[in-house]
Amino acid sequence: IVGGHLDSWDGPGSQGTADNGTGVTAALEAARILNKAGAKPARTIRFILFTGEEQGLFGSREYVKQHANELSKISCVFIEDGGANPESGTYGLASMAPFLQVIADISTAAFPELPMKIRTVDRMPRGGGSDHAPFNQAGVPAFFWDEEGTQSYTFVHHTQNDRIEHVPANYMIQS
Repeated sequence: IVGGHLDSWDGPGSQGTADNGTGVTAALEAARILNKAGAKPARTIRFILFTGEEQGLFGSREYVKQHANELSKISCVFIEDGGANPESGTYGLASMAPFLQVIADISTAAFPELPMKIRTVDRMPRGGGSDHAPFNQAGVPAFFWDEEGTQSYTFVHHTQNDRIEHVPANYMIQS
């Protein structure tokens, strides 16, 4: 599953661009690229844009509940909800590190000025404030991308400053 969320929690005049227009854009662009390339993946890739994330992960929690009998078939979930900065890596169990490192290496080769690192954790997190959390809680490996860059989370997220002028184009291309 590749996804983001459609809702935003912002002040007057905001556009919800960083939170989470960036995640929606990344998910849709991944789908567009795979389609344009004529990819024929061996497994189904679902692109899901959840809603109700800002109000309590309602969409992803309900998805996990309604698809409980399919969860064992889901290899992984990638959620983009970090905002306007580029992806700088993610976390995973030691057994997952080789798979995740391939992603990091390809991205770092394409964008050497925006390197990605994989962090090893002893166990997958069970909490979190984005749509990856309900999947991890149900035992499905779900990943939230780390982000590092020049954009300030506290300045943009959940404020009236969540606007397109605060999303650097080069960061979105890398995402």
